[in-house]
Amino acid sequence: MSTHRMNAVGGGASRSAGDRQGGAVGGAGHRAKASPRPGLPLVLLSGLGAWAIPPAAAEVDITPSLSLEEAYTDNVYMTESGKEGDLISTGTAAIDLRSLSRRLKASSNYSISQDLYLDHSELNGYQQSFLGVNQATVVEEHFFVDARGALSQQQTSGVGDQTATNRTNPGGGQTQVLNVSLRPYYVQHWDDLVVSTLSYRLNTVQYLSPSSGDSGETPEGSVQHQTSIEVGNGTFFDRTLWAARVEDDRSVGGSKETTSQTYEGRGEYRLTRMVGLLATVGYDSFSDGGDSEDSEETTALYGRSNSDQYSGAFWNAGVHLTPGPRTDLSVRYGQRYNEPWWSGDLTYRLSEALTFRASYGVDVQNQQQNLASRLDAVRFDGDTLDLVDGAGNPADPNRTDSTLVDAVSRTETLRVGLNGVLDRNSFEVQGSYIQRDYGSSSLRPKDNTLQVSGSYRRTLSPLTGAGVRVSYSTRDGEFSGTTSSSSSASSASASKNTLMMSVNMDHKLSDTLRGRVEVSRLERSGGSEVTENAVSLFLKASF
Repeated sequence: MSTHRMNAVGGGASRSAGDRQGGAVGGAGHRAKASPRPGLPLVLLSGLGAWAIPPAAAEVDITPSLSLEEAYTDNVYMTESGKEGDLISTGTAAIDLRSLSRRLKASSNYSISQDLYLDHSELNGYQQSFLGVNQATVVEEHFFVDARGALSQQQTSGVGDQTATNRTNPGGGQTQVLNVSLRPYYVQHWDDLVVSTLSYRLNTVQYLSPSSGDSGETPEGSVQHQTSIEVGNGTFFDRTLWAARVEDDRSVGGSKETTSQTYEGRGEYRLTRMVGLLATVGYDSFSDGGDSEDSEETTALYGRSNSDQYSGAFWNAGVHLTPGPRTDLSVRYGQRYNEPWWSGDLTYRLSEALTFRASYGVDVQNQQQNLASRLDAVRFDGDTLDLVDGAGNPADPNRTDSTLVDAVSRTETLRVGLNGVLDRNSFEVQGSYIQRDYGSSSLRPKDNTLQVSGSYRRTLSPLTGAGVRVSYSTRDGEFSGTTSSSSSASSASASKNTLMMSVNMDHKLSDTLRGRVEVSRLERSGGSEVTENAVSLFLKASF
């Protein structure tokens, strides 16, 4: 794969073009219509990154690519009976931009694809995808700007209207998520004793209509304003690590305003090289505009769960163990959100090429704040400029494992993962369990989502590889749907399950051309029994 280099006072942000990525553009706002200008969000995102780059020329690696996919599906409308087949042609254009210099670290990828159905042209549509991160040093050691954004097409239901191939969805249940943030921050070093950081983050999350199909009801878009001041230890401290933080987070959108303030002090004392003691104390204050006099119906319709019930003092204590270079374990127990509170993180490197990770945590956020946090967690994978999440997997910050909801919830999340490379074999196993508690409203008590996936790939020769992937998702709970309306509560008790299986083989035809053939099957149950089988041929050229 070749790249083109040029000097530019600009740069982008994210992972390589890879295979086709989802997304389509529409106008902003709640249940907006598709925009006739599909490139507008890209212009906004690129401009956001460009101004953040210091006035010094930076070398940019540019990799454009084109790909063509021919797919056949035996259930084009994803119906339970009366299946119809069709041939789908998909063309995709993508561009990857990366830049690394003394004052700039930037990576971005944008792609746009068009689906053309042979017999069912009414399903034709396009998708767009963007992911980018720019980190710029404006004043050495003191003033920095972080600009990032993501645009992608996602399911409104964490377990719902997927298809066997990544195509425009005839059944609806999709929305485009536009997620953009800008964070200037100032750092002051007080000799070697103290480091203070003043930070402000402006984030917007909007749900846009897809180009094909109906997204249905989606949460209202919102704007988040997060201001924080943190003071922590400098390099003078060796065995004692400490920090104090004050944070104000406001999410404003439509008929609601969600606010939270956190005052926190935390510390770690290293008893030995292998054992550290952890402690945290603080206070949370939450409000989402709810009123104790609101009726249950009003609370459900407007997504107000009286989140001030989560306000109060909190504490936790725990241990941080590093018995060797391969193991890092921290466990905490305490009281937060007026309930017992646990958290834990484990990273264990079984070998240089094999790593196991597990984490458990509890948080209180609305949907938009959750997506903003996921975008903020995207990081660079070393100097490769690949964008990954906290577990080191390719970043997809707009992906939601659970149904999109317009309410504040107390969310418990358990994740486990194992990935590695052994000789010519690479594999990955991941699992997650998410439980969301919507508080006092009897119309929205809880929902649960379980997801398990595994993939395996073997290199058959220097040019050829083959792989298999299986994923299973299930969701159940008293509340379901993308809104907090009481009408969706009645249909929520049934579990919804999705099983996806695929087998593929890829071959490198030349330095700039590769191909792949894939066979996939989807089975969906709960409410309706839907199956789909698909075969696809994929060809990609990079320039």
